[in-house]
Amino acid sequence: MTQAQFDAAVEYVRSLPKDGPVQLSNAVRLEFYALFKQVTEGPVTGSQPWSVQFEARAKWDARHALADMSKEEAMQKYVARLVEVTRESGQPWNPPQ
Repeated sequence: MTQAQFDAAVEYVRSLPKDGPVQLSNAVRLEFYALFKQVTEGPVTGSQPWSVQFEARAKWDARHALADMSKEEAMQKYVARLVEVTRESGQPWNPPQ
């Protein structure tokens, strides 16, 4: 897995139109968010948000679950998950070689 492949995957996810053929559920979007943050910032820091702060708490929990994952593993999982999701939608995306 190269940085260029990860960057291409991130750009693809960011460019997906809301009404396009590849529809990402909120759970999948949260998964991509957590993996992206693990690659770019490392493990989550700071205290856990209050449970009434739904979005902030969900993001923190998703990132906290990846605390022991390496940057390289997070990059691999991000790209692999994108390949899986796009194949399921019938619009396969493959990382550049």
